[in-house]
Amino acid sequence: MLHSLVQIRQLKYSFTVQKHKAIAAPGYLLEMVKSQPGSSSSRGGSISGGGGGGGSSALDHITTIKGLKETPQQIALRALRSITKSITEHAMIEDIPSDLLFGENIDLHRWSMILKDTAMEELSKQKESGKKFVLDTSATTIQGMFKTFWTKYESTLGLLYLNIANSKQVTDYGLTIVAHNSAEMRSLDISGCTNITDAALREVALHCPKLTSLNISSCHNIKGSGLVAIADCCPYVSKLNISKCGNLENWSLQKLFRKTTHLEELIVSYLREITDEELRVMAEHAHDFMHLEAIECRNVTDQAILSITANCKDLDYVDLTRTEFTSRVSDVTLMALGQKCHSLRTLKVNNCDGITDVGLGWLTEGCKVIETLEFSGCNKVSRHFRVKHCFDD
Repeated sequence: MLHSLVQIRQLKYSFTVQKHKAIAAPGYLLEMVKSQPGSSSSRGGSISGGGGGGGSSALDHITTIKGLKETPQQIALRALRSITKSITEHAMIEDIPSDLLFGENIDLHRWSMILKDTAMEELSKQKESGKKFVLDTSATTIQGMFKTFWTKYESTLGLLYLNIANSKQVTDYGLTIVAHNSAEMRSLDISGCTNITDAALREVALHCPKLTSLNISSCHNIKGSGLVAIADCCPYVSKLNISKCGNLENWSLQKLFRKTTHLEELIVSYLREITDEELRVMAEHAHDFMHLEAIECRNVTDQAILSITANCKDLDYVDLTRTEFTSRVSDVTLMALGQKCHSLRTLKVNNCDGITDVGLGWLTEGCKVIETLEFSGCNKVSRHFRVKHCFDD
């Protein structure tokens, strides 16, 4: 079983989860806890330091008022103990501390090595928990987790944003039970969750109709029917990442793009089977579309960009970088962008052999606000053009 190691040495420790290191100082946190309103160092009821032997003295001097309900200070210390698990020199964490499974914005991607369905089940019950103090799970330090802890949590909406990227132990059951209890969810990132299939995605569609952002990158067990359900039940999806989903079927993409009329951002990088036809369907139905990332999409050609520029005038970002079939993107793409997408700010056409000085000239004439232009590996672009326009590979 994969574990995350917490090494605690006196008042400083290193906190490591899935190769991510966050340095914190519990001594600082203890002082912060003592300084909050309602804490007391002179009344009975001391809080011990949780788990394990001989090191509890670090927390012994933190006290609370006897007879009262659990105070914010007690909650903070309990949360800290849950994170550190014990004050012994070495401790193994096998489950995510329950104090992290509460709030509107839950970011557990740093805990992906130990995130399992049991934690997802507990997360699904947060509305029933009655908790009022929330840790910021997206923070990179322990201090950061507690930054907004003292602001009382009053929201009744429940879970809005969930990131469980690369959690390979989470299955359809774990995602389904969360979806059933998260009707207000707006954003879901399950990228790299290889045990999640179309079945769970259908449950998300049925129970989270307000979803606006979905990332299923590298979910190789999703083939498409779940995405069709998303299109049918979640009409407000504006950001979609389906990159590296090698088993997606083209029929599902066409059905998806016909109904996602509010789509603004699409990432299909390394999706080798996507073609001009799917992008044409998308462009004809999503007129507010602005952001396309199609890196290494060998079957995307000038024709796709012609369809997009004809329907989506507010295009802001395009990345067509590739190393295969490099001649399929040419000056035709640059001409279309220069003529119809005057608000374009970023274009990346690295290694596209069909790009020449002429096309880049058309582009720069029409796109006056462009900030980033990358054409590394475009061998037909002259040195003279690069020097004249201050570009360099």
